Amino acid sequence: MALTLTAGTTTGCTIGRMQDFDTLAVTPGLEAISLSGLPFADSGHVRLGSASGSVAWREGRDAIGWGPDGIGSPADQVRVGQVARFGVYAFDLDGDPVRPGHLEARCRYGRTENRGQLSSIEIVTPGRPLRLQCAYRVDGRDAGMLELAAAPSQASPVEPRAGLMRFDGHALIVQSDHAMDGVGTRTDSPMGYRVTTPEGRIVAVVETNGWRSRRLLLSTDPAERPAAVAAALSLALFHDPGDTD
Repeated sequence: MALTLTAGTTTGCTIGRMQDFDTLAVTPGLEAISLSGLPFADSGHVRLGSASGSVAWREGRDAIGWGPDGIGSPADQVRVGQVARFGVYAFDLDGDPVRPGHLEARCRYGRTENRGQLSSIEIVTPGRPLRLQCAYRVDGRDAGMLELAAAPSQASPVEPRAGLMRFDGHALIVQSDHAMDGVGTRTDSPMGYRVTTPEGRIVAVVETNGWRSRRLLLSTDPAERPAAVAAALSLALFHDPGDTD
C-alpha cells in the first residue's frame, strides 16, 4: 500500500520543512529572506525583508452535473459531472534594497475535476489540469510572464507543477519540489519550488509553509534579482487548489 502525505491545507500552507532548503541557504549568491505578514483576510500588506507590498486574492468554485438537492454550492452537491476551481490574485512590492523598483503582478489560475459514480462509490479524477499564469510590470512597463501547469498522473498521488518564466530578458525554469525533511517519500502537494536558469543554476527557492510567512532564497545578482523576486512571490502567494478536491 502506498503512503500518501498531504503537504497542503485550505490556506495553501504546508506541514514540515522542504528538504535541502537549509543546505541551499548557504549557497553563495543566494540570500535567505522571509516573506512575512501574510494576511488572514482576502487582502492585506506583506513584507519581504525590508521591502513592503500588498496582496489580494479572489477564489471561486462552480459545477455542472447532477447530485442530491440540498443546501450549499453546486460544487458541494454535484456527484456526476464536472467541478471547476479558479481564482485570481494580485500583488505589488516596493523597496527591495538589491534592485529598487515598483513590481506589480496579476495572476490567474484554474482547473477542473470529473466526478462520477460506480455503484455507490464516488470517483473523482483530474479534468483539465491546473494552470497558473502571471503577468508583470516594473515601474509601469511590461516586464514578462510566468506560466505554470500541473501534470497529473494516475500512477502516483504526487501533483507536480512545472513552468517557464520570461522576465526582462531572463528565461527561467520553475519546478515544484515534493521532498520533506525526515520523510522517505514525496508529498502529494508541493513542499516548495525551485526556479533555475536553463543550465540548472538556482535563482530562487520557495518553501510554501507557515501560516503567515514563507521562507525564500533569492539571487543577490542585481540583474537577476527582479525576476527572482517576481517568481518567488508568485509561487509563495499562490493558493494551490490541488488537482482534485
